Amino acid sequence: MVYGQGTHQYTVQENWWTLPEGWEFGWVPAVAVDSQDRIYVYSRSEHPMVVFDRDGNFIDSWGDDILKDAHGIFIDDDDNIYCTERDTHVMRKFTTDGELLMTLGTPDVPGAEGEPFNKPTDLAVGPDGELYITDGYGNARVHKYSPEGELIKSWGQPGTGPSEFDLPHCVRVDPRNRLMVADRENNRIQFFTLDGEYIE
Repeated sequence: MVYGQGTHQYTVQENWWTLPEGWEFGWVPAVAVDSQDRIYVYSRSEHPMVVFDRDGNFIDSWGDDILKDAHGIFIDDDDNIYCTERDTHVMRKFTTDGELLMTLGTPDVPGAEGEPFNKPTDLAVGPDGELYITDGYGNARVHKYSPEGELIKSWGQPGTGPSEFDLPHCVRVDPRNRLMVADRENNRIQFFTLDGEYIE
């Protein structure tokens, strides 16, 4: 079966990876690739972060002692790895070998109403290193942080209108430097400026 069109056509290659004997994936909500073509599979399992080369050969595993509820992953231009943990209410930043560099949020403690974080979902990095985090299951918000982890602003509330969300589930910055927020239960993508102003 071939999927896609034009120059973007793909076939499914089942079981392309090789896991250590006795290992298996749990539910896999996120996968990302770094600048060296290493594939990071982020799953809800005993081994939450498993790293492969492009041919599916096992390279490494880390996060067993800290990552508890995989949800979103993002790798920046410097190969820093950002892991959004839904049920532990945090975002964690790591090196490629699993060294913890930053934690935003209080582990296992949901934020007060509207405040970071109450079951966050995803993260994107802006052109100047700013962090955008969707806070979707318990809140209906987007939070903007400095590269150092200082909260700059938050926006959004429950609803169906502009700048309102029903489970903001994914966030990315497009080539025109617009923030795209997947508003899952409203079946739409909302576009914002990098300062959170609604566009369309």
